[in-house]
Order: sequence, then structure tokens, then C-alpha cells
Amino acid sequence: MKIFNKLVICVLLLSFGAMFMNDVMAYTHEVRESGSSYVWRVDNVDQGTTSNLAVAIMNTMGVNREIDILVSGTITQTINVSASGVKLRFHGNTLNCNFTGSGIINNGHNGFEISDLTLRNVVGGYGIRSSAASDLRFVNVKTIDIDWIGIRIDSRTSNPWNHTIYDLYMKDIHVENCGSHGLETYSIDGMIIEGTITARNTGGCGVLFNQTHNGTVATVDAYNCSWGQGYAGLRYANACNNIITNKLKADRCGRGFFIVQSGPTVNCHLNNAEIYECSDIGIWIENGTNCSVKAGCSESSVSVSGSGSYADVSRRCDSECIPTSITPNARVNDGSWQEISDVTVNQGDEVEFGPHPVSGGSWSWSGPDGFSANTRTVTITSIQTNQSGEYVATYTNSCGAQSTSTMTVTVKPPVSVSPVLLANEENAIHEGNTLRLAASNGSNCSVSLYDLRGKMIHKENLGSGIHSFTLNSLAPKGTFILRVKNGNRTIINKRINITTIP
Repeated sequence: MKIFNKLVICVLLLSFGAMFMNDVMAYTHEVRESGSSYVWRVDNVDQGTTSNLAVAIMNTMGVNREIDILVSGTITQTINVSASGVKLRFHGNTLNCNFTGSGIINNGHNGFEISDLTLRNVVGGYGIRSSAASDLRFVNVKTIDIDWIGIRIDSRTSNPWNHTIYDLYMKDIHVENCGSHGLETYSIDGMIIEGTITARNTGGCGVLFNQTHNGTVATVDAYNCSWGQGYAGLRYANACNNIITNKLKADRCGRGFFIVQSGPTVNCHLNNAEIYECSDIGIWIENGTNCSVKAGCSESSVSVSGSGSYADVSRRCDSECIPTSITPNARVNDGSWQEISDVTVNQGDEVEFGPHPVSGGSWSWSGPDGFSANTRTVTITSIQTNQSGEYVATYTNSCGAQSTSTMTVTVKPPVSVSPVLLANEENAIHEGNTLRLAASNGSNCSVSLYDLRGKMIHKENLGSGIHSFTLNSLAPKGTFILRVKNGNRTIINKRINITTIP
């Protein structure tokens, strides 16, 4: 019996403890999941349930309410902010959109905040847009797969932008796969952005500041933003002034850093740039007034205009710019390409060099007898002995690092075979009963003797040196045709007289 009573007491204590813990863990204003529904809670009291997550979030809103959303899920309509001072805490949860329209809209309500949210799959709208509202705060927010702009903060819902809003704070923003810009501001005075704005795969700018004043930005990291188009990883436009960005890394963007002349833009600076492989100009300050890139590098081109503006950057980002390995390739007389760097040819041959890589970067050549070229493949026709030597190819890759490769060419002098004339008798080749020929560099040569009817009397391959043939074993005295060939090319084809001395 005592054991039973103890068990009952334990169960009761556990039940009261669970009730107490649930009450302790509840937030004053919250949205949570309950089965297949969502519960919204206001002022510590559950108010109702709905199957629509967006409705549950909006039902919880009120002036200066901090709302804790404790569940991920799919929303089927836009979340419209309905009061000033609304602060949405998402606790690392994700909203997936399954409708056509913008994800979250705030129009005219000051003090709006979002933190720790991932918003995905917006079709036909903005990820997050706040218009005509000041005192905004966005921390650890990700917008991914957005048809239009990932996050847009502006002073009005439509043009003209002749109203100013104040005080925007952001920290650690990620925008990815946006049809237009990743993050855009328009007509804001007072902006602080800490941490990193990460922009990936945007149709427009990674980050675009329009008519924005008096701001500081820690880091922008942009990749594949407007590749092949005119927007940039980071752009100041439409009369920005007094903005300082500490660091920009832009890789594979249309442009890296761009200050457009409309406005004009005044006293806007980038402290450090790392610009890689832009499809257009890497750093372009267009008629900026006292605007600058103070340090860093741009491996794409740089253009600066405007009073007091400059870009003090190198053309190589050494920390990531590694020389490219060159693979030698050569062929002779339209033969097959061979991966070789030493070539031996005969005078008169055609030599072609075609090193790899086959695309990107630029090439320059130097070589014997004043040789130079600036193409990858080079051809030397009818090469001569004075063109023997080392041909040096220099390759400059897209980030500016250079590598070299040396091709060595040896040109053999022409094969010569000549009769050895004795006793001053023209065309007479004799010494006793011997026909003598002298050959140089003739390892691929052959000598043939024909009678005047074209019948071959004798054929023999030649090496270098003096070669002797016993006449009695070749032909009787008389007139014959002497033909010497180097491979398939005829070197000598002439009539000779053979006389023998008894």
C-alpha cells in the first residue's frame, strides 16, 4: 500500500511539473504547432487554432509585440505586417511559400524586425519588402529561390522616391537564387550592416544601394551576380552619399564594384576589394565625387572618373591566383599532335606548336632569329637552320599569374650527295674500278642507278660519309641516271658517265 501511495505521489508531481514547465517555456506572444493546426497565443493566453500558418502569425500581431514563431511550415498567402513595433522571432525555422505573391510585406509600420528566418520559394513577388517605415532590424535572415528581389527596403511603395526613411540595421543576411537583386535599399538615411551579406546567383546586383545616405557595411560576399550583364556584386546608385563598405569579395559577377554616375554619388568608399573574373569591368567608378577603393585587387579591368575619386588596387589577388600548368604540344608537316617539348626536323619542314590550356588567358612567344607571337598556336613554315633553338611560350591566366614552357627545335641541314670528281673529267666518277659518292646527314637517303631506258641497275641506302661501289658489279661503262632521294624527296637526278680503267 505504501508503495502504491508513493507511485501516485510521483505521478502527481510529474504532472504538476510538466504543467509548470509548459507554462515556463511558453512565450508571451507565440505561434506553435498542435497536431495539424497552429496555435496563436497573445498575452500568455492561447487565442485559437488555424490550419493556415500565415494567418496564425498575423493574428498574433499587435503594437510593439515580440512574437515567437516556434514552427516551420508552408504558407499559402502573404504575411502582411499590421502594426508598428512588430518583431518576428523565427528561432531558425523555415517558411516555404506555396502561392503566387510576396512572402512578407510591411507597409508603413515603424519598428519592424525579423530574426532567424529562412524564407523559400517565392513565386511572382519579393521575398521580404518593407516600405515607408523606419527603425528596421533584420538579423540572420535568408531568402532563397525568390522570383523578384530577395529583400527590398524602400521609402515608398512606388516611384517617386521623394520620401526618406531612417535607421536600418542588418546583420548576417543571405540571399540566393533571386531573379533580380539580392538586397536593395532606396532612400534610407542611417544604415548599419554588420556581419556578412552573402549573395549568390542573382539576376541583378548582389547588393544595390539607391539614394542611401550615411551608412556602414561590414562585408559583402557576392558570387555569380548578373554574370554577362551590367549589374554588380555591390553597386551605389542614384545619389548615394557617405557610405563606407569595409570589404567586398565579388567573383564571377557582371561587374565587381560599380558606382553609377546618376545622382551623383558623393563620399562613398570601399576599404578593401577582392574582384575575380567579372564578365565586364571589375571596378567602375563613373563620375563619382570623392569616391574610392582604398586597397585590394581586381583581376578584371578598372575604370575611375570623377573629382577626387580613385582605386588603389593591384591587378592580381595573389592569395588565390596560382600559375597555370602548360602542357607542350607540337607536330611536324601536318602530322599528329604529340605531347613533346623537343623537336628535330629537316630544313624546309613545317613545325607547329599548340600548347595547352586551349582556352582562357593570353599567350606570348619569343624565340630564335627575332621570333615573336601572341597566339596560342604558332606555325613556322619552311624552317631553316638559323631558326634552331629555344621557343619560349608565356601564358597569363585570367587572374594574372604567368607560367612558361620552352620548346627546343633542332633543324638538320639539308642532305647533300655529290659525285666525287677525279682526273678533272666532267661527270666522270672513277677511281680504278670504283664509283664513289660523298653524303652528309644522309641517314634517310638512298642512291639508285638507272640505265637510259629507266631500268634500275642498283639501289642502296646511304648513311653519312664516303660510299664506294665496285663498277664491275653495277654496270658496264656508259651513261646512266644517278638518282638520290631523301625519304620521298628527290635530291639529285642527273646523268653521269662511267668509265673504267683496265
